[in-house]
Amino acid sequence: MSELPGMHITGAERLNLSVNGNPRFTVAMVDRDGQPHVYQTQSDAAVSYDVENLVTEHGRDTDATVTVELTRAGRIAYMRRD
Repeated sequence: MSELPGMHITGAERLNLSVNGNPRFTVAMVDRDGQPHVYQTQSDAAVSYDVENLVTEHGRDTDATVTVELTRAGRIAYMRRD
C-alpha cells in the first residue's frame, strides 16, 4: 500500500452500491504540487462512510488536507484528516 499525505479534496461523486449494499465513491483530489488525482474507494471498505464527512469538512476549511492510503490496485483503502 502507498500513502499520499497532504491531499486537498476537490470533489466526490457517489457511485452505485457494492454488491453487498455499501456505498462507493470517486474522489477528486489535488496533491501538494497541484497535480490532480482521481481515485475510487475500495468496495465494502469502511472509508466510504467517511468520504461525505471529509468532503463537508473540506468545504468549511479549504486549507484542510487528508492523507490517503491506496491499495495495490490504486483504490482508496483509508483516508484521514491531517
